[in-house]
Amino acid sequence: MKVGELVKGTVEEIVFGGYGILRADGKIVFVDRVLPGEQVEVLITKVKKKYCFGKLNKVVKASKHRIKPKCRYFDECGGCDFQHVVYKEQLRLKVNAAIAVLRKIGKVTVNDYQVYPSDEVWGYRIRTRFHLEKIGSKVKVGFFKKGTRDLVPVSECPIADEQINLALKKIERRLLLESISCNFVDVLAWKGQLSVYPPIGDLSYQELEIDVGEFRYIVNPRVFFQVNKFLLNTLIKLVVGKIKGDNALDLYAGVGFFSLPLARRFKEVVAVEGDKTAYWYLKKNSKLFPNLTAIHKDVDSYLTTITSPYEVVVVDPPRTGLNKTARKHLCEIVARSLIYVSCNPSTLARDLFELSSVFDIESVTFVDLFPHTYHLESIVVLVPRFYSKL
Repeated sequence: MKVGELVKGTVEEIVFGGYGILRADGKIVFVDRVLPGEQVEVLITKVKKKYCFGKLNKVVKASKHRIKPKCRYFDECGGCDFQHVVYKEQLRLKVNAAIAVLRKIGKVTVNDYQVYPSDEVWGYRIRTRFHLEKIGSKVKVGFFKKGTRDLVPVSECPIADEQINLALKKIERRLLLESISCNFVDVLAWKGQLSVYPPIGDLSYQELEIDVGEFRYIVNPRVFFQVNKFLLNTLIKLVVGKIKGDNALDLYAGVGFFSLPLARRFKEVVAVEGDKTAYWYLKKNSKLFPNLTAIHKDVDSYLTTITSPYEVVVVDPPRTGLNKTARKHLCEIVARSLIYVSCNPSTLARDLFELSSVFDIESVTFVDLFPHTYHLESIVVLVPRFYSKL
């Protein structure tokens, strides 16, 4: 098998990452934009010793779940993976792929779980990063092709908030008139308000107030905030729920998305965040909660200072998950429950494998924060097999 060769086969399954698997000439071929059971023709684009990557050339026999993508850039843009699938089926494929990863890497068998779909699957993103590329006097604005740094210029994004799409129409025009030396633009939208970094023309850089139920968060486009406006309240309820007690610890706290709800239900809450800007907003957002202590410190460093256990610990790490130091200390400091929020089932599985020496899994929940992409949020509640006496 070589690059440029056309091969035919039947798609066996969809794996994490949005790729379908088929077999040809004794090798596994990964190809996106396909569905299980489909007979397809694939153009080989990359060849490895035991597997290959390919690009869909033709669907010979289509799945009953295949539909026409809404976005005209779908075939090239790397932002979405499943616009060619009816929503109910794409969510099923994503959940199955996540469960398979947990089983293969983490040796975790998930039989009972809950799934929360997005109420709306278009216009849900309130934060987006557009990449820029200047060629001569022209400026391209868009997203990268999947797995590359090749820019796909776009004039609209159907999964982004309406205000973000309005801003997109202005950005390219403004960039032609202004001298801005950057290769991306971050845009945040909330209820008709807009903030853009760096500011471009009349698109200003400002703080926005995002209200989620009774909680209000002050943020800007440069800090992380959950992107699906239709599931913000649901996510808080699923993570914090009805738990309450004397003390709780929120690690990788960001701007305080879970810290504030925890402070409503626990007598004392400690929120730890290592990023300087996110910590600044964590402090700002926690002013109305005297029982919430915000700490600017690397999570690993903070964990080494703990001398008594916390009843409940919430962790919402970046895609890289927990490192070895964090996993070790978490096995020692949790008295009642550890709530792990993850956007990457691969690193979640790795971490659960090590945490399983001390914890049992009480519940698993999947939340589709990212419709039409392969990404899926997981919430795993773990309980220690013995009471921590740290």
